[in-house]
Amino acid sequence: MKAIALLLLLAACGPRPDIPAPTDEGPAPVLLPQEKIDARIGKNLTGPETASDLDARAAALRARAAQLR
Repeated sequence: MKAIALLLLLAACGPRPDIPAPTDEGPAPVLLPQEKIDARIGKNLTGPETASDLDARAAALRARAAQLR
């Protein structure tokens, strides 16, 4: 059992093969202000409607989890 745990620990320390090494080639990414992001998506996702929607979804998930117990 300890050997498996050690093997998993060592495997987690290795580099991920799907993430390339950072390079200095190419331009740096451009960070957009919130207004431009909102204009692109057409709706502000940081308003009170979003908060109430997330609260309702969280309550529904908690109720479902309680039923599964």
